[in-house]
Amino acid sequence: MSDTEVLFGNPGGAQASVKVHDKMLRTENIEYTHARIHDGHTFTATYSNAVTNTNEKTALQWLFGGTADKEMHVTFDVEALKNTTVTLYTAPVTFLNSNSSTVTIVSRNQANPGTANAKTYATAPIVGISAYNEGSAVAGTVTSTTVLDSFVLSGGEGPKSLGAQRRDASEWIFGGTVAVLYSLVMNAETDDDDTHYIRMDWYEQDSD
Repeated sequence: MSDTEVLFGNPGGAQASVKVHDKMLRTENIEYTHARIHDGHTFTATYSNAVTNTNEKTALQWLFGGTADKEMHVTFDVEALKNTTVTLYTAPVTFLNSNSSTVTIVSRNQANPGTANAKTYATAPIVGISAYNEGSAVAGTVTSTTVLDSFVLSGGEGPKSLGAQRRDASEWIFGGTVAVLYSLVMNAETDDDDTHYIRMDWYEQDSD
């Protein structure tokens, strides 16, 4: 006898299902964030950059928004061996977009990958994240902007989430009817050779 499956929960990605097999009921529960992986709407972007002097920067920038029913639920992990200031900005007047490279966004569902709505900071934005190394970041500075979060990453502290160690405490939610530019900037605070690492993990969903 074949299974009969009834799905219920979020229409865009069911959080639970009931299967009937040989006249028996079997319930399968999937957490919402896990369901977004199955739906192809969970993504990762990573970037690393070597620095050698005080105030050299590593930065990621992206545009998100402009579609009323989309939200970006994102966490950040950063790592450096030496003292580094990490700052998250919104709507910045910032680095020249012509000096950036593009980080590829990877879908966590490689069997049936979805397409992210995060875009590069460019005259003609494309799907991706704009990245700046210590050379291209010199072309401009982050000014006239809103600081969402900032902290000093102590040398040798290891990977740290921007805010806390749990998604329910460290997650940021971006979205709205207007596309907004966001920047995550790591700034070297010592005159030492070091490598900055940034990892973004997020899922996208329809807003309530």
